[in-house]
Amino acid sequence: MKVGFYTLGCKLNQAETEAIADAFVSCGNEAVSLQEEADLYVINTCTVTSKSEQKARRVIRHLLETYPHARVLVTGCYAQMEGEQLRLLGDRVIVVPGRAKDVLLDLPRRIDGTSSFLGEMIDADACGTFPLDTERPFRFFSLGFKFHARASLKIQDGCDHRCSYCRVRLARGPSLSLPWEQVKERFLELASRGYKEIVLTGLNISQYRSEGKSLGDLLQMLLDLPTDIRIRLSSLEPEGITPSVLDAVRENRVCPHFHLSVQSGSDPILQRMRRPYTTKTVQSVVEALRKVKKDPYLAADFIVGFPGETDEMFQDTLRFIRANAFTDLHLFPFSPRPGTEAYELTPKVPERVTRERVEELSALSATFYRAYVERQVGEVREVLLEKHDSDGGWEGTSENYLSVHIPFSTEETASCMGGPATLVKGERVMCKILQIRDNKLIGMIV
Repeated sequence: MKVGFYTLGCKLNQAETEAIADAFVSCGNEAVSLQEEADLYVINTCTVTSKSEQKARRVIRHLLETYPHARVLVTGCYAQMEGEQLRLLGDRVIVVPGRAKDVLLDLPRRIDGTSSFLGEMIDADACGTFPLDTERPFRFFSLGFKFHARASLKIQDGCDHRCSYCRVRLARGPSLSLPWEQVKERFLELASRGYKEIVLTGLNISQYRSEGKSLGDLLQMLLDLPTDIRIRLSSLEPEGITPSVLDAVRENRVCPHFHLSVQSGSDPILQRMRRPYTTKTVQSVVEALRKVKKDPYLAADFIVGFPGETDEMFQDTLRFIRANAFTDLHLFPFSPRPGTEAYELTPKVPERVTRERVEELSALSATFYRAYVERQVGEVREVLLEKHDSDGGWEGTSENYLSVHIPFSTEETASCMGGPATLVKGERVMCKILQIRDNKLIGMIV
């Protein structure tokens, strides 16, 4: 059976899709892209914004129209919150609520080709409502990654914050952590498979807790293991970057790449968002990260046009961003989510004003990103090889999360690299950055 996979949303969703895809492929099925005809398409959805939900519906409708004999199985946070809405898209749509998506890990062993699958419906009665289970969220562990050269290790799920705008915590539930010893076992198992980079992921890994140990303790334990694997952290909450986390990320094996969920540079707006920190906290964290890591890649999420955001408050955010010079901004126009406190908050910011503010911040972000990229020329970076390029060279990602192209277009480069056959996907190589082309680094292995 041919199965297509598509993921919307966060790194955690991507990791869970990888595990589902591995389960299907391990049972003899073929994973294909959405551009290829398949018997089944699995769509892992997101509910962060209304746009992410609209995109999911567009993808589903496109698949139903393009492939009239295929089934579309929809799961994830949007499916958890609005399952009935998704079922109305057609009788070939199968909805598996997000908290039940681990049933998809077992599904490939229970079906035998397309015909028997089409006779088997997964409905709300079979997998719709579950009591809180501390083990089910952590069944998503894969040793085979179809879409990435790096491995992902899910260490946490859910969130204990009560942010006024967030619907994802309603979809995923309270914070849960993978037990300490299981993290260690899975990390070593991935190491034994030859992975050179592991991403620690979760909905809010800053809330990792197991046996009285925190994220900082966990990082130190993993760094003490006899491996040379580099560790990358997924999104972090500012208040979760504690002294123990800072001590751990000093180590060279922790990637100098940090993605902070900041959301606003205005303290009154942070209060309305019910975020558990102030701008001063974020500023201190940014300064601390730059002390323990040389010129790290610092990305930050910001919600623009949150209810009550005045021009003065937006100017505060602008000044805050300029002062901290984030490498990259992930900008989200405020999207009122049903069931959240912010859904009813007033006064609303006009869409036109929000759009103008996003454009201004986007321009600022592009300036900071370009400056960061330009600072890499002449530096030597460790690049994880991810895929062959059209010219026979390689595309990869540096430890500080920049795309690097390593061409075979020059005699010097080809001679240094020894030819394409000497390199393999997932390998780490030291690479000198020679120039910039279209915001992408061009490098040569040294």
